Amino acid sequence: MTLLVDDVDGVVERAVAAGARVTMPVQDMFWGGRYGKIVDPFGHEWGINQQVKEQSHPMQPTNAKISSPASMYSSLISTLSRSQARQLSLTGHYTF
Repeated sequence: MTLLVDDVDGVVERAVAAGARVTMPVQDMFWGGRYGKIVDPFGHEWGINQQVKEQSHPMQPTNAKISSPASMYSSLISTLSRSQARQLSLTGHYTF
């Protein structure tokens, strides 16, 4: 699940103080957001996003470091666990 918030750094900081674990540090993303991922004490995964600047659709690909569908797939696979990547490569989809 992804939450859209006004202060991503503050939300992640408070979540960590309450027992969450950071799985992807908050960082600026090519789509104009600041985004990070956490796992709460119960094992639920959360994406936390703050939209910092709006971009028109034509601008996004020029800001992305992903140049083709193949490189996008490779980028996705590198963020998944081994079992998640195997499920995605075998079935073509992953159920969250």
